[in-house]
Amino acid sequence: MTTPVRRTPLRSRFTALIAALVTAAFAALIGTSVASAETVPSPGSSSSPATTPAPSATSAPSDENLQTGDVRGSVVIAASGAALPGVAVVAEPTQPGVRQETVTQANGAFHLRELAPGQYTFTFSLAGFETVTRTAQVRIGLTTTVDVEMSLSNVSLRLDRQTVTAGESLQLDAEGFRGNEQVEVELHSTPGSLGTLAADEAGALSGTIAVPSDTTPGSHDVVLIGESGRTASVTVTVVAAPPLIATG
Repeated sequence: MTTPVRRTPLRSRFTALIAALVTAAFAALIGTSVASAETVPSPGSSSSPATTPAPSATSAPSDENLQTGDVRGSVVIAASGAALPGVAVVAEPTQPGVRQETVTQANGAFHLRELAPGQYTFTFSLAGFETVTRTAQVRIGLTTTVDVEMSLSNVSLRLDRQTVTAGESLQLDAEGFRGNEQVEVELHSTPGSLGTLAADEAGALSGTIAVPSDTTPGSHDVVLIGESGRTASVTVTVVAAPPLIATG
């Protein structure tokens, strides 16, 4: 007697096949995820060693300018308050340091830049005016103001004549210098020394100066410059010496 074969319904077979395929796919997916997790770096990390950026070739700005101060000011004529251009301004540090110089502009103003901090003596001088000195403190990052008034000099200068031949001498007399000070005598426009004279106790002086024989004909100034800074000048006309006559 033959045992009848039990047939599995077709639907059951199909269901079992689908289940097997899903199981295999799911296993493969898990394996891929694990492999990826082992090879892919986590966020924020790198598979290559981190490198430190090279320092910039541009150096930091120097703070030298932040360690200095400026001085501004103006110079006027005492009697009228008018601006005084052409005044020589000299800043001399009380302690060892760098001396600075400038000249007042057409409006009488001046500006000294980047002075080291400390106390300075400021000297203001111009021919025909009394020299003025002031002291002031220069502070880091600040602008110090130094305003001055200058009075006309009381020095008077007289020459025995206004026209002189190159190579001849002039007699000069002057008053208004400080007692016993040394006074330089110069010939301008191209400065040339004509010697030194000494004032007496009353500040007066008298002497003879020789005009160099090679002086260019034209207008020149005889200028006196005292140790005190007091000055005086007079314009003279220099004429050429007559040519020498050859003798047989």
